[in-house]
Order: sequence, then structure tokens, then C-alpha cells
Amino acid sequence: MPVYAGRPVGIVLIAVFIAANGLVSLGEALELVQSGAGEVLMPVALALTGLLLLHRAYGLWNLQRRYWLVTILILSLRAGLAALSLLASTQDALAWVGLGLSVLAILFLLRPSIRASFQ
Repeated sequence: MPVYAGRPVGIVLIAVFIAANGLVSLGEALELVQSGAGEVLMPVALALTGLLLLHRAYGLWNLQRRYWLVTILILSLRAGLAALSLLASTQDALAWVGLGLSVLAILFLLRPSIRASFQ
């Protein structure tokens, strides 16, 4: 397996991918606040999820085992929030990006070779 900065390249890519997902989540929360969507819970949940994903990306970068499962759970939450956002407005591009990034990251983390890096 190719190595970058002492880590498998796949782990580097997924850490960057999850950090990008966290930034998209923060952007989506900001977009909801700016649009005045009326409800406060969704932007707060998206912002917290975005911050958690950024934190988890750092943990995955450092190959910390405990971050693997919790990251999958947070990504599942992120996908659910994106789906709820899409139910409210199917024209929300950031929600589509967030949903796609979450699903791809989960599938990648579940690959046996990637999972073995956290054993």
C-alpha cells in the first residue's frame, strides 16, 4: 500500500475528505442562518456535526482506533441531516454535496484494508 507522511495514502485521502465534509456542513449551517429558514435546531446541528467531523478528520490522520467507529456514526448523522435538508428543499446544492461526501466516506472507511489500518 502506498504511504504518504507515514500513513497509507487512503487514510490521508479519507482524512482530507472528511475534513471537506465538515467544512461543507459548516457552510450549509451558515447558509441556513443567512437565509433565515426560521428554525434554529438544524443550523446548530449542522454546525456541531461539521466541527465534530473536523475533529474526527484529525484523529483519523493520526490513525487513532477510537476515531474510526465514532467517525462512521457522525458521518451517518451528517447524511441524515443532509437528507432532512433535502426534504425541505431539493435545490440545496450543499445538502447534496454533504450527503454524497458522507456516503462515500462511510463506504471508504468500511473497506477491509482501511479498517485494518485502525486495528
